[in-house]
Amino acid sequence: MIKNYVMIFTVAALVICLPVIVSGETISLDYSFGGQGVKSFTLYASVAFCINSWCTNSVTVNGVVYTNVYSSFFECGTYVIEYSSSVSYGHIEFRAIGPPCYGGGGGEDPTPDPTLEPTPDPTPDPTPDPTPDSDPEPTTESTLAPTQVTGDGPVSEYGQLKVSGSHIVSASNNLVQLKGFSSHGLQWFPYATGANGTIENLVESFNIQVLRAAMYAYEWDLGRSQWAGYLGVHSNLYNDQVRPLILDAIDNGIYIIVDWHIHWNPSDPNNQHWTPDPHTNEAKAFFSMVAQEFGSYENIIYEVINEPGHGISWSQVKTHAYEVISAIRQYDPDNIILVPSPIWGQDPVTPSNDPLLDAVDADQDGNTSEKAPNVAYTIHFYAMSHNFRDSADQAMSNGIALFATEWGVSNYTGDGYIDISEGGPADQWIDWMEANSISWTAWSFCNKGESSAILEPYSYDNIENEARWPVNEIMNGYYMQSGPWGNSVIKDAGIWLRDKINNVVITPTTEPISDPTSEPTPEPTVLPGGSILEVELENLLSQNLFSPLAVTNDSSASGGQAIHWPENGNAPLFGPSDTTAGQVLISFTLSQPANVEFSIRAKFDNITNDSFYYKMDSGSWSEQNNLTTSGYWILTPTTFNGLGAGSHTLRILRREDGALLDKVYLRASEGIIAAVAYNPPPGTPVILQAEYCNNNSGVAVYLPFIGNCDNNDWISFNNVNLGSGYSTIRFRVATGLSNNSVEVRAGSIYGTLLGTINIYNTGGYNLDNFNEQTCSLSGARGVNTIYFVFKGSVGVGNFDWFRFE
Repeated sequence: MIKNYVMIFTVAALVICLPVIVSGETISLDYSFGGQGVKSFTLYASVAFCINSWCTNSVTVNGVVYTNVYSSFFECGTYVIEYSSSVSYGHIEFRAIGPPCYGGGGGEDPTPDPTLEPTPDPTPDPTPDPTPDSDPEPTTESTLAPTQVTGDGPVSEYGQLKVSGSHIVSASNNLVQLKGFSSHGLQWFPYATGANGTIENLVESFNIQVLRAAMYAYEWDLGRSQWAGYLGVHSNLYNDQVRPLILDAIDNGIYIIVDWHIHWNPSDPNNQHWTPDPHTNEAKAFFSMVAQEFGSYENIIYEVINEPGHGISWSQVKTHAYEVISAIRQYDPDNIILVPSPIWGQDPVTPSNDPLLDAVDADQDGNTSEKAPNVAYTIHFYAMSHNFRDSADQAMSNGIALFATEWGVSNYTGDGYIDISEGGPADQWIDWMEANSISWTAWSFCNKGESSAILEPYSYDNIENEARWPVNEIMNGYYMQSGPWGNSVIKDAGIWLRDKINNVVITPTTEPISDPTSEPTPEPTVLPGGSILEVELENLLSQNLFSPLAVTNDSSASGGQAIHWPENGNAPLFGPSDTTAGQVLISFTLSQPANVEFSIRAKFDNITNDSFYYKMDSGSWSEQNNLTTSGYWILTPTTFNGLGAGSHTLRILRREDGALLDKVYLRASEGIIAAVAYNPPPGTPVILQAEYCNNNSGVAVYLPFIGNCDNNDWISFNNVNLGSGYSTIRFRVATGLSNNSVEVRAGSIYGTLLGTINIYNTGGYNLDNFNEQTCSLSGARGVNTIYFVFKGSVGVGNFDWFRFE
């Protein structure tokens, strides 16, 4: 069924929002507004359930058809717009976004008043009593225009920031390092504005020099099933939050980053918040509006887009950046503009090798030796997942300036355990940024129920938490949204970051819960409570199902080693089972019932080696897939809820070759989690995949078997754990000959003979000739290097696997 919606209107408003319609409904609308602004706008069509390729839609604007286009840039004027869609459900919504059009629809530019000055701030109320219980409720409105900066804030101290080579410097050419926080999504965690609001108290309580205002532009809100942000259902986000926060930053003498916050990457059903469109036209209109009003203030820093993902090329980022920069520079020639590094802000080397050029000096082909002035590049990282400081050093040596506009003490999800110990991952990043004068805004100043948030949450139900935050409810005597905040409502990570902003060094007070019979270990610090079990996966190589996993040396891995399934032609393993070879088992006990968060440090270089299977106890196998990383990241695939006190086993099984698995972290929400030695049940088989032998001589390794096995050729497997002993070996072979054999030996090709396999003819060497045969063993026990030595004529056979039973 086709939906049709016809509108006739004169565009002149900042945002025109039309109601939900039903199939076949036709409405005529006429808008007419006056005011000052630019002579263009963006028409944006948002259609529920019409985002993917299976849904087609079109917009006809004054007779011109735009197919599957969600936004287009237009001059102000009167338009007849018709929308049609191939789906018969959901809703459609049109928005005209941008500054108001001149004269209600296309009149001449009004003559500007050269004497126009910002309206002064009204006389402020007397300074409130700082005692938490007597703090007045903060106002929710800011002044209509900023006052002139006074006092000794960072803007007064540093003045007009500028990029000089690989650094950001002050107006007097001194190195500058700004420190502060990023907001979370302001539509979910809005700030209190005006006197005694969030910024004023952040300056007072944390001494921040910069705030990043994360204005989500277009983000799928899974919990509410809606498109959140400025282009979504929060069309007043700029007027309600960003503009008042700019005014507050100016009033308090700090810098503010205005962030077009989009997770820009091709659509993915597993990551519904990714947006394939950076909405460049809308960004141009938005930043033009900001620059026109505030470009003369030294406080403003522009971040043209939040993060381009691994599916977005640097050339695409440059195209977006050039257009937005051009729009900003019409009104603001001086303030710093921030452009993101590719791959989620983790590849600064690429822009350092191909920086943005000065659009004014560049010829038609972009040839110029001059970099774009006052442009720096953002890096984003999370201390427990990322370490690309060497790449960042290389980028700076290539001559670009960096700004860490988003970083957190947690893993890349914003959650998980943290380590803020001296010399720990977060401390290493802090020291590196200090040494290189790299400014930063830490994610995130709010009280969301995740470990990267600075403040304690009202609730770990984040829908509830987000509902209570804007009400500015009191906790422990402190207003949480507006502040000021005492230590009782600031997480340890927040106190640590506050001290780093102020260059104070202290030892964290929170220690992980550990075995009460031993001395507690002061690191890593775990938030929130419960204890944590850390397991280096290479230490499990003696388990009987370990092969064909292999241990690889990697200096960037924890402990210098990781495990992986060697290359097998990019053929994923399907159909996991408890007896499938190539898995590790982590056994542990819980002192009391608890939820157990499962995190794993892993390196997934590309989409053909980015997955593994996992399961807890007798549950079903689950799959971690579709996430490539830049170096090692700490992933948190799941939390196992409601585990009882006593023994449990986590299984991790290979799925794609080349996926490097480094270290596992299991965090219990309550009580103590402790490792126990894994003792396989009697009779658990040990399976050795022939093609994944650790060493070989003379054979040909095919996939999925070995061949060309002639007299005295051999293969071996390291650290095979045969436990208390096995009496039988089963193997799968294809051969066209009889009277050949395989010796099974321990220790070397001349070592202890455990058994001799006599092979009979299976009818040939082809895949359909493979069958299973068995042989008796003697003395097959303990941990050994196992050798299979082939005896007989040329062409002993092709071998798939050997299985001790």
